[in-house]
Amino acid sequence: MRDTEWTDAQIRAGGILTIEITSWLGENLLGVIPVVAGSWKVTDTYGVTVPGTVEFSVPALDQWRPVAPDHPLAAVGQRFRVRVGYGDQLVTWGWYRAARPVREGAVIRCTGIGLLRDVERARFTRPLQSKTGQTWRAVLADLLRGILPVDFDAAPADAVQPVTTWEEDRLAAVWEIIESRPARLVIDDSATAVVLPPWNDTAPGPAVAQLVDGAGGTLVELDPDGDTDEDPPNGYVVSTVPDGDVEPITEVWTMPDGPMKWGGPYGYNPAFFASPLNPSDRVKLRAIAERMTRRAVQQTLRFGVVSLPDPRLEVGDVVHVRSARYGVDGLARITNLALTRTATTTNVALL
Repeated sequence: MRDTEWTDAQIRAGGILTIEITSWLGENLLGVIPVVAGSWKVTDTYGVTVPGTVEFSVPALDQWRPVAPDHPLAAVGQRFRVRVGYGDQLVTWGWYRAARPVREGAVIRCTGIGLLRDVERARFTRPLQSKTGQTWRAVLADLLRGILPVDFDAAPADAVQPVTTWEEDRLAAVWEIIESRPARLVIDDSATAVVLPPWNDTAPGPAVAQLVDGAGGTLVELDPDGDTDEDPPNGYVVSTVPDGDVEPITEVWTMPDGPMKWGGPYGYNPAFFASPLNPSDRVKLRAIAERMTRRAVQQTLRFGVVSLPDPRLEVGDVVHVRSARYGVDGLARITNLALTRTATTTNVALL
């Protein structure tokens, strides 16, 4: 659907953005939910442990009061699938675990949280230890078994990981594995956890969308005062955590150029990441340190963008941003996205 002329024309003409929310319990479709027009909002965010939310209202009619466990709005494992688009060209925007709805006057307010919430809830009832000789893919599959299917088709190369014990937090174990590869974890349109390589911001490729002002543009507003870390690191120290008396292996990567150059006017501000899952390969350790440093530095080059509502945009997309008012013209990556009936609001990091 991306870049279709018909959808582009709908966006620029102020077409009505349609949302379809269905409720599912396991593989059973419970029904289509009657969303109050203009009441909904969906979000996605990079860099948080449980990304993704949906908010919407339904009329406060008796049939939409969840009085049975198989009601579409009951919160006993129900999932909301959200599809958004113009006309009948709808795209799946996300899956969300239903939270308990709340009546607010003439409507029932409903919310859902991204499916990694299921992993967050599934804390270990006793410590979990990985097996000798297990690869990181096998361990990750064990952690997600029975909660989410997992797809490794495009994942980084597999490798044996050290035996590791986690006390309680399953989701922390998942993210520790992902960070130590390094890799990315996303939930796709089929509610599958997909493991992908990290973004390559040194060679991001061409823009997949234009967020520009002027004639025919879709950019409405640019906020240069985005929500950023006030004092992010400009270098990372990444270490292994071996057993016994073995000395850890440590590698460092610092920002070599730009306004946050290590040793430049910004100074020295290292951060540290140690994990028993970090590889003992120094090249791989440096790659992890570089990825973490660049990700932190990008947060200082981030700003907010409000544009016409486009359901095709995704977190991670490389876009061309141009604002004549602020003199911005370049490639950026979307790191945070919120979609409503009237606008797309994003945070983008300049590349």
